[in-house]
Amino acid sequence: LPTLQQHIVPAHGYTADSPTFAAFLTLLSEMTKEERGLFLAFATGCQFLPPGGLNALEPKLEVRKLQHETPDHPYCLPRASVCFHVIHLPDYSTRGVLWERLHSALTNPRHFDRT
Repeated sequence: LPTLQQHIVPAHGYTADSPTFAAFLTLLSEMTKEERGLFLAFATGCQFLPPGGLNALEPKLEVRKLQHETPDHPYCLPRASVCFHVIHLPDYSTRGVLWERLHSALTNPRHFDRT
């Protein structure tokens, strides 16, 4: 978890102390190797980190708050801008909702426009 905290930057509505951002980092730290590969593909367009790991990833991963009237709605999913390594993450009400929506976005990428 400390490595993730050093290399994933909260921005545009999230801080390091934001509950959703903290839950997001915890979920990332608990992912299986396969899930981490899906996340990297979702966030960066590549299943693997560059030599040197997160420290060598440029630009760094950034998590921005995705403003939405009903963030817990089943169709309100995280989005990614792969060229810039930006995750647009709604402010979900619980860790469970966060995991369900993130897992849905990671396992059904053909349904999403990742720019």
